[in-house]
Parts: sequence; structure tokens; C-alpha cells
Amino acid sequence: MSAQVTEAELKAMTPEQIVTAHKEGRLSVLLGAPERTGSAAS
Repeated sequence: MSAQVTEAELKAMTPEQIVTAHKEGRLSVLLGAPERTGSAAS
């Protein structure tokens, strides 16, 4: 699993890199979603 993107990293990314990071779930914290811990809720 890749690390979450920081705000500083986001500012330096190309639009294509942002789309890729979003698809990989690496923007979830910046977008306000809770960070995944790896365990599914039952």
C-alpha cells in the first residue's frame, strides 16, 4: 500500500499523477475520508 499524499506533494503533482494517486486511494485523507487501517469492519 502506498503512503498518503501530503498537501505539499499534491501541489507539485501533475494532473495525471493526481488522477493516479486518487485511483490508488492515496488522496483519501486530503479529501476528508478516514484513513484505512487494513481491517474490515463487521
